[in-house]
Amino acid sequence: MEHLAFITSNAAKVQLADERLRPYGVSVGQRTLKLEEIQSFDVAEVARHKAQQAMQNATEPFFVEDAAFSVKALNGFPGPMIKPVLTAIGDERLTKMVGPDDTRDVEVAGVIAYGNPTQNEVKIFEGTYAGTLAEKPRGDNIRGWLLSRIFIPHGWNQTLAELNDEEWNRFLEDFRHNDHYDKLGKWLADQYKE
Repeated sequence: MEHLAFITSNAAKVQLADERLRPYGVSVGQRTLKLEEIQSFDVAEVARHKAQQAMQNATEPFFVEDAAFSVKALNGFPGPMIKPVLTAIGDERLTKMVGPDDTRDVEVAGVIAYGNPTQNEVKIFEGTYAGTLAEKPRGDNIRGWLLSRIFIPHGWNQTLAELNDEEWNRFLEDFRHNDHYDKLGKWLADQYKE
């Protein structure tokens, strides 16, 4: 089994990444490194910048992850700045920023920037999922997702926080199909065959 370092301070993310990549023959371990996060609405640019910084200190292949929540009516805001925006104004105020006649279409994006210092390479893997911004926060089955009370996945009528555990699992199965972890895992499996 190949090993890959995940540069993050969040141990729960490392556990999830390990679960997602093990089927592809990759184990994931945690590495902490203080990285500057640029302010950009392009989540791939944010992740690439982090990876390029990490490349200066890395001796083995690694990856960083970033995410975005882009509201179409707000020209993509808050994008990758979702965490500080929700911390500052909360999910209810975010839902009120969209007018009654505006589209409530949103896109969730997950991006992994894979870095290989021996080849001086950074490769981007992105997965997106469409949905709708709720008119107000609903539900209490949050499961650690900051967006779960305001994000209605495409094809559903409820926010994530309104889904029961069985429905959450169905959503995750659909969400994870061809997401950023799936794309990274398939690419790594191909690389390790060579």
